[in-house]
Amino acid sequence: MTLLKSVKLALVLLFILSSGCTFEPPKTTGGRLSIFVGIDISGSFRTKPEFRDALEFLSYYIYAHLHQLGELKKPKALFVASIGGDYPDDPQIFHSLYDFEGKSVKEIHKDLRKWFDERNRLTDFNTFFKAIAKQVKKRNLTLTPLSILIISDGIPEGTNVKKGRAGRLSYSKIDLDPLEYLARNVTVRLLYASAKAGKNWEDYVPRKRVRLWTAADQVMKGWRSQLVPGKPPEEQDKLFEWIKYNVDYRVRVKKF
Repeated sequence: MTLLKSVKLALVLLFILSSGCTFEPPKTTGGRLSIFVGIDISGSFRTKPEFRDALEFLSYYIYAHLHQLGELKKPKALFVASIGGDYPDDPQIFHSLYDFEGKSVKEIHKDLRKWFDERNRLTDFNTFFKAIAKQVKKRNLTLTPLSILIISDGIPEGTNVKKGRAGRLSYSKIDLDPLEYLARNVTVRLLYASAKAGKNWEDYVPRKRVRLWTAADQVMKGWRSQLVPGKPPEEQDKLFEWIKYNVDYRVRVKKF
């Protein structure tokens, strides 16, 4: 650097410091997290009170993440779709982050009830995981951590047995392979299943790098007790803390 350039740079810095200006890092749009939500609307789950409770919880969950409340991360991408369909490999519509931005908790809840009003005949976890893989690759999200919420009773289609070899076999057919090398950090979070179904996922669903977290239906019902009456969503700090430790919990890799 020449002497003249050095003098000019020194004068510029002196002006900035004397005028009280400070350097600010550039603001980023969106965080380094992609959230996918799959909602089971098959008759076996949709008719249960847990389904209605889950939609209301999701309204707060989505709103809190979009507004970075309680240190919850704002996602770079957000997609919500139903799990399964009326026939095998039935494609489903993914509602994106832009469908939720600028809306209140009540408006998000209203949309979720409208979008997931109809029942699907089949619960097809594998088709949902394949659809996620396609979305991630299509939208170049492979560098962001993936958090996949499964809102379901967790029972694979056609599973009527609660224990025994046949039951283990049905869970072992849940295929997480499309997610295994999709990103460096992939976490599947099964919410609202029974404790038994959650344990079956943990014990029998094959996985290598995918992290699995289950929060039983009885645990998930506790979110409502964290709400403080009369306070707006932005001030529900107890709820955000509860979400952080019961839903968005950081899970370690546990190979199957």
